[in-house]
Amino acid sequence: MSSRRLRERLALLGAALVALSLLGVACGNDDGPTAPNGSRTFRVRSGGDEFRMRLTDPEAIRLAMENLEGRNSKHPNGRIAEGNGGFNSPWSWHFVPETVRMVDFSIELCDGTPSYVEAHRPDYLLSGYCPWGARVVAVE
Repeated sequence: MSSRRLRERLALLGAALVALSLLGVACGNDDGPTAPNGSRTFRVRSGGDEFRMRLTDPEAIRLAMENLEGRNSKHPNGRIAEGNGGFNSPWSWHFVPETVRMVDFSIELCDGTPSYVEAHRPDYLLSGYCPWGARVVAVE
């Protein structure tokens, strides 16, 4: 076999191995769905209410997964915007995904249940939202 032909076959083999490894990573993801942009949507319980938050920060996603597994007691903290964002129905607000972080401590001013945020949305649009007692209950 010529060296050119051998290089071509090795290049094809390498491309096939890369494709298989990428397929394995995609199929081996058991943490729930990931959107094409890398974001994840989580269902969160706070008080007697539930809401959904979309995260884009890889570290926030990792910490939210740990929270779901009971491995930390962090809570979300970030800005909110009007409208459900396409993922936080039936609420008329949503976390701005790129601003959300999972944190240990937040100021009291931004704490509250989702229904309280709903009733006082203008205040939370200014202060942000940080439900201290929130716990991730599912990946959607």
